[in-house]
Parts: sequence; C-alpha cells; structure tokens
Amino acid sequence: MKSPAKLGSIGFFEGTLRKIPQARNEILISLFKEYPVLKSKMSKYFLDEADKGGLYAFIAMLFLCLFLISFINLTRAIFRLMNISSHPLLKNLEKYGTPNEIVNYIDNQISCRNIIQIHNAIFTDFWFLNNSYLGVGIAPYYDIVWVYMSEKTTRYLCVPISWSYTSNIITGKGDTIEVQGSEQNCKELLFRLVQMAPWAQSGYTPALEKQMSGKRRIATVAQIYKKREEILSAP
Repeated sequence: MKSPAKLGSIGFFEGTLRKIPQARNEILISLFKEYPVLKSKMSKYFLDEADKGGLYAFIAMLFLCLFLISFINLTRAIFRLMNISSHPLLKNLEKYGTPNEIVNYIDNQISCRNIIQIHNAIFTDFWFLNNSYLGVGIAPYYDIVWVYMSEKTTRYLCVPISWSYTSNIITGKGDTIEVQGSEQNCKELLFRLVQMAPWAQSGYTPALEKQMSGKRRIATVAQIYKKREEILSAP
C-alpha cells in the first residue's frame, strides 16, 4: 500500500496562485478598455500566474502593455503622416466645410496675429480654437449653442483643499470642447464666447442640461439656430 504524499513534497500542490492586488488590477483593466487588443495578448498571463512572482510578473506585464501601446500609437502616427486626410481633426472638420481650407484660414489668422488669446484658447474672426494636452478642439461660432463653467472641488478628510475650473463649449453638431484654467480665465473666455455667439445658451441649470440631452436636444438646438438666424438677419 502506497503511503500518501506528504504536504510539501515534490509533486504535491505544485504552483502557487497569487492574486493581483486591486490597485494593479484596476490599472490593467483600464489599459484593456482603452486597447482591447492587449486583452487577447495578455490573457494567458492571467489564466496561470503560478510560481512567477506576483510583483515581477505584474511589472513584466505592465512593460509589455506599455510597449504594445507605444507600438500601436507609432503605427497610427506613421499611417496619419502617410495619409493626412485620415487624421481625426480633419475628419471632424468635414462637417463644417473643406478641412484644408479651414486649417489654412486659421493658420493664416494665427500667423498674422489677428487673434485674441485667453490662456490656451484662441479666438479668430469666425473660429474658436483650444489647444491642450488632450488634443485640439475647433468650432465655428455659428455652431456654438451652449456655454457654461463647471467647478470641481477636491476634498481631503471632508475638507476642501483645491478647486479646478473648466469652460464647457457645446456645439449644435454634438461636440464638446473643454477648456481648463483659473476661475478668472474661464469667466473671461465664456464672456468672449457669448459676445461672439449671442444666440447660445449660457450658464448651467439641471433643466437646461435635460433640454440639451436625449430626445429634447434636437428641438432645443433647432430653436437656438432659429434665434441665430434672427440675430444675424437683423439690420
């Protein structure tokens, strides 16, 4: 009769299951949501993490994810250089006219310094432009339908310690441009936008947000467009 294997002997309970800590797990989940292709590439590492050293395995996976993200972004950049018309910014401008003509006009305005600049936001004769680390937002004044300022309070142990402000510009085509800055900069920017687009709704209320979302949005935007035509056609 064979004696049972002793606990700890070779061949008994081989491998160790090490769970990924929640903080690391959230980082990887966010990466997988942003780049779904990583999930299929990395699945095998999550199915069996036995005897790989939890921390070292996580570091290796994180570096591999970063490498794949860099490779994907580099591929996108090369493709856009080869086919500039595929750039998301130009595609977004197609709804307002010929993208190249719009870009050339704005570039000419900036070169001639025929602009007004508030922080990172630029006002030309007919266009609003915001350049930030999140990307470039461009909208013609005639399509701006709602502007308002939002404030975010950061608390520590229920005590407010800092405030951040954002100017929100919503267009009739459904785009939202967010401009972050100081409270004073946001107020100056919104004041200027209201001057350039006097038909736009200004300020925030829960009722106005409901009107600008869902099925009500189409009717609300149509009313604003009608008001715009009345203002522009007035003698």
